[in-house]
Amino acid sequence: MIDVDNCTPGACENGGTCIDGIDTFSCLCPPGFKGEQCQTCEFNNTRYFTM
Repeated sequence: MIDVDNCTPGACENGGTCIDGIDTFSCLCPPGFKGEQCQTCEFNNTRYFTM
């Protein structure tokens, strides 16, 4: 089995850091952002979705 780098450019949004796994990846989001790919912004307990 060959493990490839699953962190493609732009895998994580809004300045998130991509963490490569085996056949998967996850994103470490900066403060104020959440979601699988850091696509959700939270400000004053209100969520905003980026596109």
